[in-house]
Amino acid sequence: MRANNQALNGRATKHLPARALERQVNRTLRILRIADVPDNRCGGMSRVMYYTGDVLAEQGHTVDYVFSKELVSAVPANVRRFWIPWLVPGIVAQRQRQRGRYDVIELHEPLALGYVLARRRDKRLPPAVAITYGVEDRSRAAAFSYRRNKRLAIACKTRLAARALAWQARRGIQGCAAVICFNSEDRDLLARTGDPERVVVSHSGITDRFLEAGRQAWARRSANAGILFLGTWIERKGVLDLVPAVSQVLRERPDAYFTAAGCGVAAPAVVRQFEPALQGRITALPWIQSEEELIALFARHAIFVLPSIFEGQPLSLLEAAAMGLAPVTTNVCGMRDFVRHEENGLLVQPGDVEGLTANLLRLVCDPALTSRLAREAQNSVQTMTWRSAAAKMLEAYQIACLVQR
Repeated sequence: MRANNQALNGRATKHLPARALERQVNRTLRILRIADVPDNRCGGMSRVMYYTGDVLAEQGHTVDYVFSKELVSAVPANVRRFWIPWLVPGIVAQRQRQRGRYDVIELHEPLALGYVLARRRDKRLPPAVAITYGVEDRSRAAAFSYRRNKRLAIACKTRLAARALAWQARRGIQGCAAVICFNSEDRDLLARTGDPERVVVSHSGITDRFLEAGRQAWARRSANAGILFLGTWIERKGVLDLVPAVSQVLRERPDAYFTAAGCGVAAPAVVRQFEPALQGRITALPWIQSEEELIALFARHAIFVLPSIFEGQPLSLLEAAAMGLAPVTTNVCGMRDFVRHEENGLLVQPGDVEGLTANLLRLVCDPALTSRLAREAQNSVQTMTWRSAAAKMLEAYQIACLVQR
């Protein structure tokens, strides 16, 4: 707590006198967190919200949540992200009538604009903190660059929608009193385009249960050629590169097998993308239902692969490292912040199918290398706890309460 208070004081001394700062850092906060994701403790973004929220609640803060079902259900998917931001002020007002006033509203980056414009008109509304798991401007640029390099068409409608969403997110961030991001590239961009004093870098975290399960898994570790992908089965996660790379590995190594978990689509939709001769060694799990299932899943594999075009900082990468899997990821964003090539994992450039194939084959063919990288990855993740992540988020909330932008 003392380190967090010192960091806050260092950022905010130009805004309020010392007595006000002391009152702020020692008070408990009422926080409302809003994101258009399913209410699921085994999801990605929702897990970050819940686990850091649990830590904050243990410290005496009140943390409430609004997820997709409470936002709106009868809006077509292609306009949802443009429509929901304008509903947020009403949702905040309703929640405050039901549960009392909040000190700060945390909003996922694409949802922030409607609320910050409402607060510009009514300063009695609580200050807003934007949280971004990958700045939309950078995500759009990465997606377009990837498709150009792959010589894939980019529809005019897609271009316009992506630009509009990035503009909406950018304006929302600009109106928030503080911003939470998850990697150094986002931090640098946000610092260049706004007030660097209001940008806080947090991280995904690991539960004590995961850390202990990882130690136990390492103690009874046996060599295997299992490759695990954990994430939604979409282009941004690199599935166009993953399928040919994994296929080549399975052709060359009869002992290798592949699992795509948490993919969010029916298993046959994933499995049939591989040639029939390989499908017997492919497993697809659309959903993960519990932390126990997730831990058991990691324990059955030796290699974690995530060839995403763009990420904030994937929680799955840290969990895989904690469980003693050797990571193979793309050289982007929060993955580059964690993975040091040839030290605690392997990095390839986005879209490099040959490089991805070669690195997966290296690990499948060399259990000693896999073990060395996995051990270093496991050592690297030990301090990345949810308590540490929550402390950073609390710093952003306190900045917002001080600045009242």
